[in-house]
Formats: sequence, structure tokens, C-alpha cells
Amino acid sequence: MGSSRRFEGYRALRSDGKPNFSDRIYRVEGDMERLARKPAIGVSQSTPIKEALAKMNTEKVRSLVISRGETYEGILLAENILDYMGGGELYNIVINRYEGNFFKCLEEPVKSIAEKNYPFVYTNSKLNEVIEKMIQNRVSILPVLHKDGRVFGVISEHDIVELLVEKRTGVTVGELSSPIISIHTYDPIIEAMRKIVSLGIRQVYVRNEVEQIVGSVGVKRIIEYFSSNEVYRWVKKGYLTEANSAQVREVTSFSTLKLPETMDVGEAAREMLKAGTSTALVSNGSEEIGMITEHDVFYALSFPVK
Repeated sequence: MGSSRRFEGYRALRSDGKPNFSDRIYRVEGDMERLARKPAIGVSQSTPIKEALAKMNTEKVRSLVISRGETYEGILLAENILDYMGGGELYNIVINRYEGNFFKCLEEPVKSIAEKNYPFVYTNSKLNEVIEKMIQNRVSILPVLHKDGRVFGVISEHDIVELLVEKRTGVTVGELSSPIISIHTYDPIIEAMRKIVSLGIRQVYVRNEVEQIVGSVGVKRIIEYFSSNEVYRWVKKGYLTEANSAQVREVTSFSTLKLPETMDVGEAAREMLKAGTSTALVSNGSEEIGMITEHDVFYALSFPVK
């Protein structure tokens, strides 16, 4: 998933159009054979969406590599599933093919909603090549393949943040802060999915009736909802609309990470990794003035400051 954020504070491109990487990238030794996360969690094209949901939830991942045997064929992102379950245009498959039937739509094979011409890198690719491909293709995860097309593993923005994290970068979270994206506890879950899919983000904040931020809802929590028995509390007549009409409070994580606007991004990255969150609120001491994402941190660690 891409992001529309601008990074005016970074010399992201040289005059020849190539990325202008931070020196810390070249201090990371090895290629993807050493740096990639392996093995890749995967499915086949014929795997039902129901099984893919269960595997994502069990393995706590946001993507599944699709292969025939060991040969790479594409990738299924959690965002593809949210798109299909009501958050985007893929929902038309549920309406047109299954008339909105919850149980039948989960039997659809993943090939109908997966990314088929998705980019990848090879085991001998260097970190700078991987980041360049992520930026060019506006993606946050890449499959890693052997030269013969067999799947080796994956590498994500999260993995790269772990590799590059440093105590000080000279950039504060306030400089990267952007407006808080939020919904309300009483909104239906489908509204959270629509925002996540349309904005290309992983998490949205949740406000109560008096506009206070009380928590957040993310991609993984929604995947957990659809793959667990809790969804059946809402599906009485067998329609997906019933599952999607449950209030956001049902899938809200009632905890947030709050960082001072003066904190260095390097320290913020450590705090986010420790908390296991891809998003943090930015505070000026008296109120929340914005938010920062793992994608922002990824950019800050990858590129030099002007």
C-alpha cells in the first residue's frame, strides 16, 4: 500500500531521479539472504479467503505470499481482504457473485482478490535496492525470491526500521507529524475499513462521544474479528452487512502510544517497536496535535535531512 504523505524535509531523490539514501543504509551488511524474514507464510491461489483469514490471524501477519509449489505467483495483503469485505471496490464481488452472503463469500479463492503482478526482489539484492523498489512501487513489503523464482522470504518496512533504528537522527516526531485520522466508537466497522483502504494506512484512531481519543483500530484487529467466532454474534441472517454493522468499539484496542513532539525519531522508533504499534500520537504536552506512522519513521531513517 502506498502513502500520499510528502517528505519535504528529506532529500529523497538525487538530480538523476535515484533515491538519495542515508549513510546508515550502507552500514547494514549483507543481502536479502541474510536480512529477509523467512520462511514466508503463504497460500495457493485456490485457498479460500476464510482459510487465508485464519492463517493471517494465527501467524499475526499482514500478507501471505501466493505460490504454486515453491514458485512465486503473487501476494495477498490484509488490505485486499478488507477491500473485499466491504472497504473498497472488491466488495462488488461479494454483492454480484454472492448477493452479500457472508458464508459463501468466504469460500471465494484468494486469486480473485490477490495482487498478481506484485514486485519482488532476489536473495542477492542489497538493502538500498529493496528500499528503492519499495518507494518506486509504493509498497511496504516485498517477497524475496531465489533466482529460479522459488520463494525465499519477505522483507517489510517494519523489518527495515528494526535494522536502521538509531538513538538520534536529528529529526523530531513533530516534524513528521500529520493530522490525526480518526473515527468514532459508535461508527460501524465498515467505516474503519473504508478509511484504511482508501487512505492506504494500517490503523485509525477512535474517539468517544466527546471527541476524546480512547484507542485505535488496525488491520490486524479487523482480520482477527473476521476470522474468529466473535463475528457470529452479529451475523444472524447470514449477510456480510450484519458483520460490518457492528460498532467500531467492538474491535477497538483501548490503549495508545503518545510521544512528545520534541522526541527524536530514532527514540520514537524504539518506543513504537517496543509497544508493537505502527502508529503513535504526537503531543505538545497539553493535547494531541498529530500522529506519526511507521511509514514516516521508515522514510526518516532511510533518507538524510536537509
